[in-house]
Amino acid sequence: MAGLPRVVASGKRIAEVRGTDMYLLTVELWSPNQVTVRLVGELNDRMRSAVASYHAAMESLSPDRGRDAVPRSPGEELFKALQVRLSDEVGTAYNWESGSSGGTGQELLCEWRFRASRELHGNRLTLTVTSSEGVGGSEEIVFPS
Repeated sequence: MAGLPRVVASGKRIAEVRGTDMYLLTVELWSPNQVTVRLVGELNDRMRSAVASYHAAMESLSPDRGRDAVPRSPGEELFKALQVRLSDEVGTAYNWESGSSGGTGQELLCEWRFRASRELHGNRLTLTVTSSEGVGGSEEIVFPS
C-alpha cells in the first residue's frame, strides 16, 4: 500500500460502556500490515468522579503495599470492557498485538494495535466495537488514496 502512513479521523460515536460514550478518534496505517485504532471516552460526570477517586486512591498508596493494591484506572476499565475487531473485503486476519489506555483529565484514551496476516492492498476496513454489555457499532473506514 503506497503513501504510508495513512490516518482517518472520525470523531463519530461508536459505542457506549457503562454510560460512557466512546468515540472513534483515529484509525492509522503505519506499515502495510500494522493498524492502530484509537477511541476516546467522554469524560462525563460519572467518569470525572471515577478519575478523581482513582487519583485519590493512587495518592494514598504507601510504598510497602504490593502491586495488587494498585487500583485499576477508569481508562483501563473502559479498555477491558471493549472488544475491537477489524475486517476487510478479502478476509485478512487482523490479530491484536497490544494496546493501552490513559487520559489527560479531559478525556480517556484507549488504543489497540493490530497486525494484518498479509499486506493491505485496498483502502477500506470495517471496524467493529462491542462493549461488555453487548452494545456497539461498526464503521467503514475509507483511507484516502
